[in-house]
Amino acid sequence: MDSIIHLSPREAFEYLKNDTAILDIRPEYETSYRVLDVPNAFFLPYNSYQDNLDKIPKDIRLVVVDSVGNRSTEVARYLIEQGYPQVVCLAGGIVAWDHVGLPIKKDVGYEMVGGCACRLHPQKDG
Repeated sequence: MDSIIHLSPREAFEYLKNDTAILDIRPEYETSYRVLDVPNAFFLPYNSYQDNLDKIPKDIRLVVVDSVGNRSTEVARYLIEQGYPQVVCLAGGIVAWDHVGLPIKKDVGYEMVGGCACRLHPQKDG
């Protein structure tokens, strides 16, 4: 059984009112289109978080966010193993956050378009 706490988007939004930071672990190309519009959010891509632990604060609560909730549990578990005392995940990732209408900034020029997953590209690429 997974011992990591998964918050709904609305629960995570409430969490942010109390000395909490968002750790966005999405790949950089995914952050061009949608970014959480909240204070105290920072970006550290999944492929580099282990090498950059010094950039992740230990003295506040962390909500780990990815695109749809697939990798956040792995990162949260790792952070807890490294001594981070208060780490939770956003269930459903930024897609769920956006779906319920919570604060988000979008650059529609970077919205992914294409006929299938193998052909997706940002609109700005043409």
